[in-house]
Amino acid sequence: MQQLLVGVDVGCHKHAVAIGGPNGIVEQFEITHDIRGFEYFFARVSAQAREIHGVRLELFRKLTYSRWSANLR
Repeated sequence: MQQLLVGVDVGCHKHAVAIGGPNGIVEQFEITHDIRGFEYFFARVSAQAREIHGVRLELFRKLTYSRWSANLR
């Protein structure tokens, strides 16, 4: 089975994301630290998973409660 790897560099106001497929990085983007940013994140990861056949997508939408996630509640 092929794998889809997602790396997130977590920041205070925005986060850098890289999505890697079997042949390397396939997409890089930044998201804002709000619900719109996380919706975009999950949409892009889902789209890349659909493009790579055989990928079993498991997303865990659990946010760690900290002072940085307070504005997402």
